[in-house]
Amino acid sequence: MKYYIIVGEPSGDIYGAALMRALKKIDKHAQFRFWGSGEMKSVSDTCDVSIEETSFMGLVEVLNNFGKVLLLFSKAKKYISQYKPDLLILIDYPGFNLRMAKWAKKNKIRVAYYISPQIWAWRKYRYKAIRDYTDLFFPILPFERKIYRELDVRFTYCGHPLLERISHSQSKKEIHKIHTVGIFPGSRLQEIRKNISVLSKFVRANPAYNFRVSVMPHIELNEYAPLLACPGIKQETNTSEMVKSCDLAIACSGTLSLELALYNVPQIIIYKTNTVSYMIARRMVKIKYISLVNLILGEGLVEELIQDAFNLNKLQDAFNKLSINENLKKQYTGYKEMRSALGTSNCSQCVARHIHEYLKGRPT
Repeated sequence: MKYYIIVGEPSGDIYGAALMRALKKIDKHAQFRFWGSGEMKSVSDTCDVSIEETSFMGLVEVLNNFGKVLLLFSKAKKYISQYKPDLLILIDYPGFNLRMAKWAKKNKIRVAYYISPQIWAWRKYRYKAIRDYTDLFFPILPFERKIYRELDVRFTYCGHPLLERISHSQSKKEIHKIHTVGIFPGSRLQEIRKNISVLSKFVRANPAYNFRVSVMPHIELNEYAPLLACPGIKQETNTSEMVKSCDLAIACSGTLSLELALYNVPQIIIYKTNTVSYMIARRMVKIKYISLVNLILGEGLVEELIQDAFNLNKLQDAFNKLSINENLKKQYTGYKEMRSALGTSNCSQCVARHIHEYLKGRPT
């Protein structure tokens, strides 16, 4: 079978690569073309668009790059039409991929959508695009099952793909004293630019700790200059290896929050964006938390410092709280509950199996 896969962000690249490997095991004749980065390129050298071109976040940021977005749509339609895939697989990246699903449906191209848009947070009406324009749908968060049942949207729940990468045996032992602190400013350029100042001040204010900063390979190194200029700080390009080496992490909100929890690393979540984007989102978003850990557990286990709350004083207060063993223990206990809620550890194989069975039963 021929598969065309579109991802737009680093987490999608990880999940896309795992799905490609799983499909190759089931479908010996699998062929791929895709949008992705290093992880997917390690499976196949048939990349059409790199995610370095696609990482836009926030309403203002998308508007500022509107011409680029239109060009990306044009590229996608051209490449897919030329390739004529048996299945178009869209992974997360809903602002772009839900529109691609609509176009594909009109052009009689079968569509699988993997990883749900956050309709539980905002723009709930997007469920209609999933319902009307996709043939297969795979949400990955446990609480999404109830939501889609109530909306009468067909789906298959296979668990969360991160459980494949991070087994229980890989979880770090509980620590009682913090020595090494990991700084994760974000995976997008606008996140890094918003976060870097406060993070740099925090590192300089805490010289007794060992600091490491995660540097994204698709971001110019000079964007990290204020942090890299801090005395004694070390830069890391392998995020997963860096997570394993940390006693505590300060991380920009995203999938990394979940990865840290599965590795049993205490964390503080930060998030800051364009002021206009934040004001608009604040009116539209209907959730109490932004961290996936807190959302899955339904409680504020992990401290979240959002927008104006992300400042040096509040970051220092949150850090000091986690220096107390009782607060560390609370996070460790919550992490165990969260892992249990996520389900089994064969998500990619499960998704691949359902895709293959669907295509075998519906010849072109």
